Amino acid sequence: MRFVTRLLLACAASVVMMHPAPAAAAELSFSPADTLITTFNIFPVRVEVDAIEEIMGYNISVTITGDPCLQIAGIVEGDLPGSGGDPTFFRWLTPGDSDSIAVNGSVLGTTVDGPGVLFTIYFKALAPGTAWLDFSYSDLRNGINESIVHAQAEPARIIVDRAIAVEEISWGGLKSLPR
Repeated sequence: MRFVTRLLLACAASVVMMHPAPAAAAELSFSPADTLITTFNIFPVRVEVDAIEEIMGYNISVTITGDPCLQIAGIVEGDLPGSGGDPTFFRWLTPGDSDSIAVNGSVLGTTVDGPGVLFTIYFKALAPGTAWLDFSYSDLRNGINESIVHAQAEPARIIVDRAIAVEEISWGGLKSLPR
């Protein structure tokens, strides 16, 4: 009886080991996810994807909510789409207002594997406040134009603080200050 039990357990273990573990779903995220910046600075926020295989194209929309403390300064294609050496297509626009961004990109000819940066958004900090970036739409496509299952990370938080004014003074002026 022990032999049969051990044989059944060994067979069950081999069946479990033969089934591959489910592949990790790709996740779309902002990097950095939490930013503190002072007014009048321009800074980047990258849109990245981690464990992805065979991506050929994407359509991603980002919304900006919270305080009106940011202005979009530009959007640049990331390294991932061109990493296979093929030409790429990249287009972005702010449809109707400055609180949303629509980005469309594609690899022309083949697919690429992640992780990597799809694109980078450059913002200018205008006034003190807190803004949130969130994905309002995302569609990642493989080489035969099928949607790739993926998750979206939490919204990114951007805190804009006042720049601290500093008075410039010469060394002679500093030495003459009362102690």
